[in-house]
Amino acid sequence: MTNIIVFIANGYAIMVWLVLLLVL
Repeated sequence: MTNIIVFIANGYAIMVWLVLLLVL
Protein backbone atom coordinates (compact mmCIF):
# COMPACT_ATOMS: atom_id res chain seq x y z
CA MET A 1 0.00 0.00 0.00
CA THR A 2 2.77 2.42 0.88
CA ASN A 3 4.59 1.67 -2.38
CA ILE A 4 1.49 2.68 -4.35
CA ILE A 5 1.27 6.00 -2.50
CA VAL A 6 4.97 6.71 -3.12
CA PHE A 7 4.56 5.81 -6.81
CA ILE A 8 1.62 8.22 -7.18
CA ALA A 9 3.50 10.95 -5.29
CA ASN A 10 6.54 10.55 -7.57
CA GLY A 11 4.38 10.67 -10.71
CA TYR A 12 2.61 13.79 -9.43
CA ALA A 13 5.94 15.47 -8.62
CA ILE A 14 7.21 14.70 -12.15
CA MET A 15 4.07 16.24 -13.70
CA VAL A 16 4.52 19.35 -11.55
CA TRP A 17 8.15 19.70 -12.70
CA LEU A 18 7.11 19.30 -16.35
CA VAL A 19 4.43 21.98 -15.95
CA LEU A 20 6.92 24.34 -14.29
CA LEU A 21 9.43 23.79 -17.09
CA LEU A 22 6.76 24.47 -19.73
CA VAL A 23 5.55 27.63 -17.96
CA LEU A 24 9.03 28.97 -17.30
